[in-house]
Amino acid sequence: MKLNFKVFRWMSGRSVALGGVIFTAVLLYPSIQRVSVKGDLARLDQALVERKLSSELNRPMILVSLSKIRTALKSIDGVSDAQVLRRWPGDVHIHVVFRQPVLRWNEPGFIDRSGALFYWPKAGADHQSLPQLKTSLDLIQPGLSYFNRLQHDLNPVLKRRIQSLAYIPWVGWQVDLGRNCLIILGEQDIMRRWKRFMNVAPQVISVGKRCHRVDLRYLNGFSVK
Repeated sequence: MKLNFKVFRWMSGRSVALGGVIFTAVLLYPSIQRVSVKGDLARLDQALVERKLSSELNRPMILVSLSKIRTALKSIDGVSDAQVLRRWPGDVHIHVVFRQPVLRWNEPGFIDRSGALFYWPKAGADHQSLPQLKTSLDLIQPGLSYFNRLQHDLNPVLKRRIQSLAYIPWVGWQVDLGRNCLIILGEQDIMRRWKRFMNVAPQVISVGKRCHRVDLRYLNGFSVK
């Protein structure tokens, strides 16, 4: 009995101590009660987000790594950044910032203003109508640069938008202005050739009419077919 009593008292002491630890944990290390996510939620795959964040969001509030949550969110295709805040006693607030596409790349991809490539399975019709860049992966950055400069020069001259900019091996860069109008720029002196053509473009390409094919790969001129 005495032994049993000692055991009982020892266990009671441990129980009280353990109870104190548990009580302290509830006060100092509460679990996450609510997670709020803001942003373009239509672009988020909820199941994917939950898988990415489950290991962190199941930890006690004080042990949650906000930087790991941010890194996990940024690894999701199309996400450029994420802001993560902890609000005591048990809230985590997340704001997801998505990449804004300016060009389509080939068929499946999109390119943002920085030239970053990402994929967006849920892209809407308005984004599917963006101009297209048709290049290999290593030509995305120069392609984006050419597109911006070509479109900038085109705006005040012709009331047209570039539909696609493509690089074709052995042919070079070519611009599709739509309405069956193709401008072949070639491999070298791209901007010099383009500016030379812009000087006479209104006479060659009348607004609302077809131009078919313009080849700028000549030393001092171009051909129109």
